[in-house]
Amino acid sequence: MEITRIGFFHFVENYAEPVEELSAALKKTELDDIKGALVVLPEAFNLGRFYRDAVPPGRFYPTALILDQLGDLAQQFGVIFVGGVLEVLPSGNPSPPYNSAFLVPPRGSAEPTIMSRKAEQGPPGLYTTFDGRCGQNPILCGQVHIAALVCNDYKRFQCELRNELDGSTAKRKVLCVPACMEKWTFGGSTIDFARGVHVIVANCDPVGCASFIANRDGEKIARYGEVPSQCENTLILSTWSQLDT
Repeated sequence: MEITRIGFFHFVENYAEPVEELSAALKKTELDDIKGALVVLPEAFNLGRFYRDAVPPGRFYPTALILDQLGDLAQQFGVIFVGGVLEVLPSGNPSPPYNSAFLVPPRGSAEPTIMSRKAEQGPPGLYTTFDGRCGQNPILCGQVHIAALVCNDYKRFQCELRNELDGSTAKRKVLCVPACMEKWTFGGSTIDFARGVHVIVANCDPVGCASFIANRDGEKIARYGEVPSQCENTLILSTWSQLDT
């Protein structure tokens, strides 16, 4: 599938119904304005509650189920997702699950691909940290090289991943950051990552930093969640031409 636009799903309410809320946001947009999109979803998209709620750990939508449902949506709307997923292996391990990033293509085109597992600590008991490389990261999709880091792993591994993307000859390079980030993170109108790389942050903290798309110069071209009135689940997409202007 040719990627013609990129964007994020800002997910800050009705956490118990992630797939339904994502589907509703997709349906609000004309199909011609969605097809070919790379859509980044927030961290732990299958958690079923707010990330920092103090409730017993171990309750979330099964990994295989959420990946199947996302694959169905990707096929229905002609998109590719990169999303944060709490991941339990087929063996049933680990407990608690990994906090991972997956690339999910349309069902029937290819299988979901693990890209990274979060190494940095989060809420106690929510997930098992993973210190090392796994899966494919970055992944080449047509003429777009896609990389992913989960939330504050961005701070720890950005230099390593930046060096890999610097060596890519792909026409487009995109770093996806599924996140639950607080307000002080990613402040300002620009982001310092690497020239020539688009950065997408999808946040699920209703009082946290904005979700955004940054162009190849690090300028945040599209943002949502900066002010209290921007408090709804929202899909934001930008075409390559919009990002290049």
